[in-house]
Amino acid sequence: MVQATGDSAVPQISWATPLYEYLRRCNATALEKRVLDCGAGGDDPPLSLFCQYGYQTHGIEIAESALVEANRFCREKRMPSQKTVK
Repeated sequence: MVQATGDSAVPQISWATPLYEYLRRCNATALEKRVLDCGAGGDDPPLSLFCQYGYQTHGIEIAESALVEANRFCREKRMPSQKTVK
């Protein structure tokens, strides 16, 4: 079963997690599609989900290893890469 949200269709089972529920609620508003995530690194960064749905995404991460993992994820998924500022 697929649930439509705006212009996107997402498997309904995905709404069980808080992140997908937050995305669904964001998609239901007229707000600008922008997200800032603190602690945004890791091997499967939550910002990638919002990027896939057309959001302008920004993240803050202080752990070097988490930045490395997030940048690898972006390269593998052909997503915009993260810029590192020290």
